[in-house]
Amino acid sequence: MLRPRLTRANFFLLALASLLAIALLLTRLIITGQISYRFMAWNLFLAWIPLALAYAAQQLARPRLARVQAMLRALALFATAVSWLLFFPNAPYVVTDLIHFRYTGNDQMLWFDNALLGSYAVLGVALGCLSLRVMQDIVETGLKGLLQRRVPQTARQLLSRAGGWLFALLVLGLGAYGIYLGRVMRFNSWDALLNLDDLLMGIVRAFVDRPSAPGMFKITAVFLAFLLITYLALSALAITPGGTAPAWAEADTEPSAAVEARRQAGGQLSAASVARARKAR
Repeated sequence: MLRPRLTRANFFLLALASLLAIALLLTRLIITGQISYRFMAWNLFLAWIPLALAYAAQQLARPRLARVQAMLRALALFATAVSWLLFFPNAPYVVTDLIHFRYTGNDQMLWFDNALLGSYAVLGVALGCLSLRVMQDIVETGLKGLLQRRVPQTARQLLSRAGGWLFALLVLGLGAYGIYLGRVMRFNSWDALLNLDDLLMGIVRAFVDRPSAPGMFKITAVFLAFLLITYLALSALAITPGGTAPAWAEADTEPSAAVEARRQAGGQLSAASVARARKAR
């Protein structure tokens, strides 16, 4: 059963952090009178889109929607997942905005700008990794369902975890390449809908005519390593002593019907025990 990973607390804390980042940007505007980094607010907005789409996918995958027509729900979930994949690179892409840093000779603004750009980079990575964690949970839960009656529980756990992590690795690789497409080739996520011909031609040309795409494999590999490091680190933070481990770190939960039946049986047993005790007195 898929348990919610995105909660109100997640959204509240990330929204609060985003508002503080916007306040930091406005503070710089007031201090310097310049709007040099105004694009950071737009890029932060784009970084929120994958998380919003992941939340929509989480809601579509919830068991409470099981009575909805299966095909319609599957199509909606697939469309949401594809949209999420297209917009996912926008979240870690914020890290590349560090390229805009310029030292103006003012040591105080040096540290202010470092903190400003670093804050947006951290937020972008956090938003992207959390959305990926949600989608990975959905994949793992789906694999468990497919293997429910085919393999033993232990094997089902291992196979679903392996499938989930393969999915995450694939997405991180595509995300790293998406960062290259955005930063170097200057494509946007919506070009897949509004400018598909140019996007496909640009991708094909980059592979056929290597000089037209300098550093494509190197830049993609570096960002893949960066994304993998940050994703593993943030995944480790999700497992805390005495806390709630993520879905992939726990055993399968019982079906709700089985839990309810056992609860009712326990209640009947307790009532019978009370009756026997009264007769004994």
